[in-house]
Amino acid sequence: MSAKISSVTTTISETDLMENIREFVDVEGLTFNDLQFRDNAIELTGNFHKLIDIPFFTRVRVVGVFENKIRIVVDKIKVLKMGIPGWTITAAVKALQGKMADQGITYEEGQIVIDVDKILQKVPHVHLLIENIVMENGILAIKVAAINADVKAMQAEAKKEKDYEESGQKALDEQA
Repeated sequence: MSAKISSVTTTISETDLMENIREFVDVEGLTFNDLQFRDNAIELTGNFHKLIDIPFFTRVRVVGVFENKIRIVVDKIKVLKMGIPGWTITAAVKALQGKMADQGITYEEGQIVIDVDKILQKVPHVHLLIENIVMENGILAIKVAAINADVKAMQAEAKKEKDYEESGQKALDEQA
């Protein structure tokens, strides 16, 4: 049995995304001040304190979505109000690529590519197809063209996990 949804559009406001970033990005000395959606780009300002305050600004633009891969470009980074040269940004992104490729994030032809299918491998039995991402009037909207979930496989996996816990084997495995 498979559950299907033909289409759904989900949205998040600048305020909500800012709150989520503040909640989930926990780096000592790093604070985020403002986030805005402009011209299909996310603009983020903040400060990093390490002996001195280091203000920063970054703009990340969504180029598009094709074959369930979201393509973004880092348009601009300023640190201490000085622009960072493009080649430095490219080098930094390439350096991080090795660590992120396993998670579905790569760098191709000047663009950061987020492979939704690869990311969703961590969510077994669920597939979704991203159709479009648009930012306007303070809202980021993601249109999902299709969502498929293999409910029987999810139920079987849940039953297997429950049986494992009830058998006492999980407790033995955790003690080992």
